[in-house]
Amino acid sequence: MDALDENSDVMLFSHKSVQLICKYQWANWGPAIYYLKMLPYAILLITFLIWNNLILSHSHFDYGIVDENGNIIADDKAVRFRRADIALCIILIVDSTFFMLTEFENMFTKPYDYFFVEYIANITDVVPLIMVYVTTIWSLSNPGLLPKGFWIVQALTSIMILLKFVWFLRSQEYFAYLIRSLVEAMKDIRAFFVILIITCIGFADAFHSFSRSLKEDGFVENFYQSFRFVWLAITGFGSAFESTAVFGDILWFIATIYLVIILLNVLIAIAGESLGRAMENIEEQALKAKVSLLSELMNHPLVKLKAKFKKTGKGQNQDNLLFVSVKGDLKNDQDKH
Repeated sequence: MDALDENSDVMLFSHKSVQLICKYQWANWGPAIYYLKMLPYAILLITFLIWNNLILSHSHFDYGIVDENGNIIADDKAVRFRRADIALCIILIVDSTFFMLTEFENMFTKPYDYFFVEYIANITDVVPLIMVYVTTIWSLSNPGLLPKGFWIVQALTSIMILLKFVWFLRSQEYFAYLIRSLVEAMKDIRAFFVILIITCIGFADAFHSFSRSLKEDGFVENFYQSFRFVWLAITGFGSAFESTAVFGDILWFIATIYLVIILLNVLIAIAGESLGRAMENIEEQALKAKVSLLSELMNHPLVKLKAKFKKTGKGQNQDNLLFVSVKGDLKNDQDKH
């Protein structure tokens, strides 16, 4: 499974012999994917959503509020929420550790591939877990009112943990092409994004300079506001400034033509091409995604430990039958060519 997972040629999965191996392994290990990966992560996701939306806002109270005897004023409801906060944090830490075992195994067994070849997928896997550790430990160590920095980290954690769940769905045929199109689009727009940022910086600098020429009538105070002004104009949330100077109108006209009309239409074309590529070989893409999940499962330390103590003759006979079948399939392919 590792060799198939590391192969970047998706057309390899169009061969019947490879399909037979993958379907055989998925028939044996597929159910384990759901109760060793999907189910624990679903528990992690649901627990996080309950903790974030129902518990956190009520479980941390102000330690500055005390009675006349110096005792902290906290009603029974706040104490119960705090206990629920501690319990859910422990569940989140234990569940995250279950997934981190696989990441540690891959880090130490295949460090080069992990950090340099498949780093994008691995970042998607490990960063949400690390952020769950940060927020839960932060909450456990600070029973008082949570600072603004915590909620910023919590917002990023919410996004990352949901994206990781979406990444899990790539093994299903009806989700595979959608996720594949998103991945292809993200790869294709990297160069476009660099051009877009450079152009935005240029127009932001131009608007900033023009605003300073208006003195007290300037519409931006610094470069950040100018960049934000240009970016909101691209997304359609910005509004044209009122200027009596002709140069300001010309600059706004050029910016909207280049950024909104030309560059965004190029982005739409790139996304359309990416979707077209994703629609090709949908079955092969879904099969490759299943192989990736199987490889992750088989590299889990608990699965490896179980495999050492459970080797049956039945499994060996099935493997022998599979080998004979694949060997015959390969011979038929060679005869055809």
